[in-house]
Order: sequence, then C-alpha cells, then structure tokens
Amino acid sequence: MTEQPPYGQPARPPQPSRTNGLAVASLVLGLTGFVTGGCTGGGPAHGDHEVTFEVTGSGGAKTARYLSYSVGFGTTQQSDVPLPFSTTASAEDDVHALSLLMQSDDTEGTITCRIKMDGKIVGEEKANSFGSCQVEVDGLGD
Repeated sequence: MTEQPPYGQPARPPQPSRTNGLAVASLVLGLTGFVTGGCTGGGPAHGDHEVTFEVTGSGGAKTARYLSYSVGFGTTQQSDVPLPFSTTASAEDDVHALSLLMQSDDTEGTITCRIKMDGKIVGEEKANSFGSCQVEVDGLGD
C-alpha cells in the first residue's frame, strides 16, 4: 500500500532502486566489453604473443594418452588425443612460463613435442623410451 501525500501536494514519483541502477550499468558495461572485445581487428593485442603447442607422431605413434599444456598458471588437460595435435593461445609479455607435457601408450614410432611463439620454435623434445615428453620455457625473454 502506498502512502498518500497530504491534501493539495502532488504525489511523489517512486524512486528507482540504486541496486537496480548499478545492476543495469554493470550489465551494459559488460555487454559493451563483450561486443567490442570481438572487434579488435584480428591478431594478438599489443603485448600479446601467439603461442602454439604441437605434438606430432610418426611411425605408428597415433595417440597422446595424456596431454597438458599451460600458459602461466592456466593449464588445460586432455586425454586420448589423436596425433597430430595443435592448439594456439595468447601470452602476455610477462608470462612466467609455458609448458607442454605428453604421455603416450604407443610403443612404436616417434613423438615430438614443440612450443612455438609467434611462429618460431622456442622449445622441442622427442619422447623418451617411456613414451613421454615435456617441454618448458621460462618466460618469454622479452
């Protein structure tokens, strides 16, 4: 029930809630960032580097049983990954490390793990006799 103003005074319009105003403003800013974030013209932003993680197999090596790659503290893990495998991520100038780890059950063939930054190989290793390889790069060296 709304309160009636004293006789002869106009009714006061309801005041919008500040919480609703902040929620609407946050929503608008969030959507604006989402929409404009996809319109940067392609390619990495200033200070970003394109990092490619690759695992290739030859001579019968067909599957990575376990695969893990990371940019800084962000790690992605996958299992039963068909070879060859390749994925691309971006890394800031100040990223502390890049890593790629692979374990395979394949007893035949050769498996190579490789990290590229901006198209150049920065780390590479062939699988050992246990079918695993690990490549780590400490920072980007800029």
